[in-house]
Amino acid sequence: MVNRKPERNLTGILLAQASVLALALAGCGSGNSGVPSATPQGTLPLDSVKVGMPESVFQDAILTFVPDPKGSMGRKVQYLSRSFDAKGGQYVVQCRDGKCFGVQIYHVNNSPTRQIAFESLKQLFPPDLPAQSKTEEKIYPSNPTCPVEIIYFGDNYKGELTYSDKNKKTVYIISAWMPGAKKPPATSQAGSGTTD
Repeated sequence: MVNRKPERNLTGILLAQASVLALALAGCGSGNSGVPSATPQGTLPLDSVKVGMPESVFQDAILTFVPDPKGSMGRKVQYLSRSFDAKGGQYVVQCRDGKCFGVQIYHVNNSPTRQIAFESLKQLFPPDLPAQSKTEEKIYPSNPTCPVEIIYFGDNYKGELTYSDKNKKTVYIISAWMPGAKKPPATSQAGSGTTD
């Protein structure tokens, strides 16, 4: 029989508890910055994505986002979500100079109604989003069968709802743009637009 000293057992138990506590605190996420961050496991909830977030958040979220070489040119880097959100949308995040300037959600199979799409659009902006200031509708020559509703919030923030067809019952693409960002040319598929 081995004679163990009680002090060593207590020290071992305390070290084990301290290790568990340190691991639990390391996984707490964004800390006090107010900006969502990727977990240590490399994930980021899609419902936390907003324009204006640091690009490093998407770089660190290696299980949620992947860089898109087809959509990255010059200073612009584009990231695609590997999965879909609860409403069936895939995210395309566009960053330049270390900051996210645009987020698009593509609904290929499950297009939401305008009301649901509008609520999703507002969630892509920072919490201090100004009130809606005006709307307009455009038809782009590159996609004449799908009208685009452009929604302005204050003088700077712009959102776009690209409808699935001329009937305007469902939305195919939800886009949020940060102040001063140029909208990339209209494309037929996610991952091929550029802004430079």
